[in-house]
Amino acid sequence: MSASALFNVVVSGVNALIWSGLSWLGWGLLRGVENQHVANYSNRGQFIYYLAFPLLMTTCALALYAAARYTRFREAALFGQTLVFVAVFPFLVGYGGGV
Repeated sequence: MSASALFNVVVSGVNALIWSGLSWLGWGLLRGVENQHVANYSNRGQFIYYLAFPLLMTTCALALYAAARYTRFREAALFGQTLVFVAVFPFLVGYGGGV
């Protein structure tokens, strides 16, 4: 296994685990607010931030893995995997309530 193939497997696995875990936590948060019957919660913005965006990033990580593995765009897909990984840090700032 070459170094780029190993990098692809490791980074895509880490990305998929992180983002799918965040979507699972987001689902739990949204269900918890819904079960408390709080007025105007959960709204569309919260749904997108806590569930839809992490699911989209999980899908991106898996699609980039497939692109790096089965197409000739390996370098571009690996760069995309790196961007997906780096996107976790600014996402977590808002996920935890900000500063």
